Amino acid sequence: MAELPTSPTTRPTAGDRIRAARLSTGISLREFARRLGLSPATLSAMENGQTGITVDRFETIAGELGIEPSALFDGTHATAPTRPDPAPALPPTASTGGRWRVYEGPEVTDPVLAAALRCIVERGYHGCTIRDIAAAAGMSVSALYHHYPSKQAMLVTLFDHTMDELLDRVTAARADGSDDPAQELALMVESLALYHCCRPGLAFCGHAEMRGLAEPDHRRVADRRVALQRQFDAVVEHGCTSRRFATPRPREAARAVVGLCMSVSEWFDPAGPDTPHEVAALYTDYALGLVGCHPLRP
Repeated sequence: MAELPTSPTTRPTAGDRIRAARLSTGISLREFARRLGLSPATLSAMENGQTGITVDRFETIAGELGIEPSALFDGTHATAPTRPDPAPALPPTASTGGRWRVYEGPEVTDPVLAAALRCIVERGYHGCTIRDIAAAAGMSVSALYHHYPSKQAMLVTLFDHTMDELLDRVTAARADGSDDPAQELALMVESLALYHCCRPGLAFCGHAEMRGLAEPDHRRVADRRVALQRQFDAVVEHGCTSRRFATPRPREAARAVVGLCMSVSEWFDPAGPDTPHEVAALYTDYALGLVGCHPLRP
């Protein structure tokens, strides 16, 4: 980035940062104004501190420059908190004692992410702004940027959190199935249905906001979703080859089972009449029927 104009007593303004970032990319004032849909005079006034800049415009400008909005907002480059590596997948023979059935605490413990999740569920990813999320978190926009560099970073972190937990719980449930495809499928469906009952915000976000992810994160998350589906594919195919399941189309049946469970978050009401475990038991029966197996309750 080009040198910022500074003096011993003057900090660079947002306009200074925009100008420096623009110049470092070699974009002329006129060309950059055209990309933003502004007049050159308006852009010049913004860079010279003669007119205000909204938060939404900060994000638009940052996007055009290929940098994080926080770099323009207060000169810092915030980064999302480092996530711990997801727990390693359990081997198929390791029993987990059913701990994947236990749900304790809130969906998201980070208060900023929790606020972002509420806003996304209520208004949609593209319908809510950084200002909305900051207000929901009870902080200023500048303070929010010290936690996450952009709204996209929050969405990516929410998706990663969702996929970490989903893969961990479904893998653990499968490990409790004793290599019996009917038991494995029943427990995996129970796990997936429970997640969509007990993590409704994350589940709904994951189901509805995938298109909001930018590359390369969209592909990375999509690959993890495929990995989840492949676990169900493998179990249903095993059930067919061992003649435990009668479906003539195991791949299609496995996709139908996963889609059935993912729809739970769209209608489940924590107030009743059914509990999450009752819903999970019901969907287990549905899934076993889809693959041509007699209902089995582990």
